[in-house]
Amino acid sequence: MQKMIFLSLLFTLVFPLSVLAATDIHFSGALVAEPCVIEAGDEAKDVDLGNIVDKELYFNQRTLTKPLTLTLAHCALDMAKSVTITFSGNESSELPGFLAMNPASNAKGIAIGIETLSGQAVLLNKASPPVSLENGKTVILLRAFLQGEPSAITQRSITPGPYSATATFSLSYQ
Repeated sequence: MQKMIFLSLLFTLVFPLSVLAATDIHFSGALVAEPCVIEAGDEAKDVDLGNIVDKELYFNQRTLTKPLTLTLAHCALDMAKSVTITFSGNESSELPGFLAMNPASNAKGIAIGIETLSGQAVLLNKASPPVSLENGKTVILLRAFLQGEPSAITQRSITPGPYSATATFSLSYQ
């Protein structure tokens, strides 16, 4: 009996805070129904436009395109038939609708454009042309390119160096 009282007393002295420090944890969120989900790995994309020689921009004003592919999975056509994509980010002051370089970029006088496979511009902050959804998996095929800003082309003032730009995309289902 004395052993049991001693152990109870010892337990109370050693672990008193665990009994007195109880608190509640509140979990919350929202469950939503979407016609498709962005395929794993496509939530964040890196598009390498490569090493560009400034003379190419002076001569052609823009580079050849690089593919920009977004894959939607588990698409349910009973919820929507098409999707538009809207890119947002810092816009070039000289090329409205084009993505400006991040401030840390050394390269200057350039911006990034996005277009459909048919060459139709997909401008920042404007919805793309609708893409028909496929039952199951839908692949959105776009192209990205680098373009010289008009004043930098005219004044031959493109500054070479590393560059990067960041855009965010959102999907709207119809």
